[in-house]
Amino acid sequence: MNTTIESTKTKIKKKYRTPSRVLRAKPDYLSLEKFISLDIEGKETKYEWKSGKVILEYKMKKEERIIINNIIKKYYFSEKAIKDESCIMAEADVELSSVDTYRRPDAAYFTREQIIHPNIEPVAPYFVIEVNSHSNTFDSFETKLEDYFKAGVQCVWQIMPNTKKVYIYKSPTEVSIKSKNEICFANLENNNTFAMNVNEIFENFGL
Repeated sequence: MNTTIESTKTKIKKKYRTPSRVLRAKPDYLSLEKFISLDIEGKETKYEWKSGKVILEYKMKKEERIIINNIIKKYYFSEKAIKDESCIMAEADVELSSVDTYRRPDAAYFTREQIIHPNIEPVAPYFVIEVNSHSNTFDSFETKLEDYFKAGVQCVWQIMPNTKKVYIYKSPTEVSIKSKNEICFANLENNNTFAMNVNEIFENFGL
């Protein structure tokens, strides 16, 4: 076991027990390569990286997993997914190199080429999904939005479990709010789109 890596993991976990606290001081600075090698993760927490700083966030609650599963299942059986082997993945690591950031969204869309050759351009997924949690602040989510769109993401869904609404962002400042039977659209590559209604997204949630 690499004792240096293990001690760094322990140090991060002890110091950053609450979400959105960031490592700022220089011996706590981590390169992206070292951050990836640490592979740090807690039972209810996940870690992201931005310009040398490690950010702690909460994972989805267990009861919220059905939301992401509904979306993945809907896309998996779509004509586009069957035809070109693209997919929506849960909690896949995403390196946004153009904004010096490494995120782990709750779900993201990837083309077959991005899956097979993860280092090709564009590295950023076209479509990202974030489930709003009690730990999220407006400032932290706004920062994520800026990162996603600067890196080339075309659409972000922010899912609100408490109100069963979906906020659809086409840019950091362009948002529409959907509920009940209203249709949520996501822009994909080559003018393709993915669509499902809000009731489908929240099917079996809260049962």
